[in-house]
Amino acid sequence: MPKLDPEIKERIDGLMAPEHITRAHGKVLKAYFEKGSIAEGAAKLDMQISSFYSVIKKLKQRNVLEQVARGKYVLATDESRIVTFQKVEFPSDPPLSISPEEKEWMLKNYPKYRGKRSEVARILGRSKLDICRMAIELRLDQKISK
Repeated sequence: MPKLDPEIKERIDGLMAPEHITRAHGKVLKAYFEKGSIAEGAAKLDMQISSFYSVIKKLKQRNVLEQVARGKYVLATDESRIVTFQKVEFPSDPPLSISPEEKEWMLKNYPKYRGKRSEVARILGRSKLDICRMAIELRLDQKISK
């Protein structure tokens, strides 16, 4: 049974430190380099070959791996070419404005429509997201609000 070359293991661990790859990617790479083929690496991790190959392909696209022959890859030597993960920042929710009429209607009628937020949204002419946020703001949804 072949062992993983300590130098390769160290390089894979080094790629995880600056967040070029995730731990899951590291496991796939270690299995691939230990076994020497995609099929055997997938078997080691009890993965489908197509899933294992998909991870390898993505790492190749991000320049973590270089293809030297069909089905044969090596770790890239130039780390500056590695495409790092892009952190996606979601915009914060816009401020919620509740008119006095909407507030009064919600306090009086919302409990009758429990579980039918789409109906409440239609009646008030607001989005379902707004209705959910209004219910939380007014402490009408006890499951979510504290």
